[in-house]
Amino acid sequence: MRKRTFLLSLLLGALIISGCGKEKTSMDIKYDVDQYVQLPDDYKKLKVNITGDYEVTDEKVNNYIAQAISNVAPYVADDTKTEVAADSVVNVNYVGKTDGKAFSGGSADNVNINVADNTDAGSGSSYIEGFSSGLIGAKVGSTVDSNVTFPSDYSESSLAGKAAVFTFTINYIGKKADITNINDEYTKTNFKIDTVDEFKKTAKADVESSIKTSKASAIRSAVVEKLGKESKVRYPADLVNLRLEEFKNRYREQNGISDDESLEDYVKKNLKISLKKFESEAKKNVKSNLKTELIAEEIAKKENIKFDEKGYKKFIKNLKTQNNFSTNTELFEAYAPDSKSGEAYMKKMYICTKAIDYVENKAKVTVSKE
Repeated sequence: MRKRTFLLSLLLGALIISGCGKEKTSMDIKYDVDQYVQLPDDYKKLKVNITGDYEVTDEKVNNYIAQAISNVAPYVADDTKTEVAADSVVNVNYVGKTDGKAFSGGSADNVNINVADNTDAGSGSSYIEGFSSGLIGAKVGSTVDSNVTFPSDYSESSLAGKAAVFTFTINYIGKKADITNINDEYTKTNFKIDTVDEFKKTAKADVESSIKTSKASAIRSAVVEKLGKESKVRYPADLVNLRLEEFKNRYREQNGISDDESLEDYVKKNLKISLKKFESEAKKNVKSNLKTELIAEEIAKKENIKFDEKGYKKFIKNLKTQNNFSTNTELFEAYAPDSKSGEAYMKKMYICTKAIDYVENKAKVTVSKE
């Protein structure tokens, strides 16, 4: 599905911002694509080159593991240390109280505190002055208090200027977690993976999948780009004009603009350009998206690529999932002026996607290292 999503990002740009309420839409325009597109002679055996490092290496896997550990649970217990020092990272639970009562947002569990900096060891965000000073000298397993006063300009007005007591339970002195010192309990707790060995295998599979996806995306982009460069394309004038009008309709709708005169004022004020420049840039965008669409249509026609209901349903299902749409109607109306034209457009895009798949599968791809 990744290839299809990438193509849609190229093909759907013109209609995703289309307007509502028009009786005639760009999907009503009829044309013979043969009259507008001349494909390169070698479109069935394109030669494309991509640049990048698509090799799965131990270094990449290890870096991925290190980043995952750092993001999720960057510290583990250092069993050789039992007392909090001035430069310790300490894992604690704490409860904050004012006037003897716990206050909202003043409690947390399994927090890593950098005592030296009085900061959260993960995010680096600072605590109020004196928050962690009472931890120095505390033993693992003990409970200690820190007496603090909230700043007078503290963001929560109910606490501003008030004295508070934070009671800390010292869970452990921390050390940086890495693949050499984590255990099965760590991966089970933090990654829902039963063992370290399974964690390593999962990490490698993730890296392989990510690199495979990146390479596929690069190939797709190179194929579409070369088709665009080597094909000769003209545009049905009525189609371009309607797509442009649909773009403007939705832009006005999204920004609460009532008419062209108001649109002119809006773009001058907010985009610092004239209405003529705005329309010129919008038209370039419309034609850029339409070019890929027309090329794909011509390939589909020449290769007799047909619509199939089973593949189309899967195509739509995946699009709904990726874009958080609950129904087909929501999807269709997001990409066209109305549900009917949106459905027609999606069916067209499905065939166009299959057409680009066809060319991509036949392309000769070379890879250059960066």
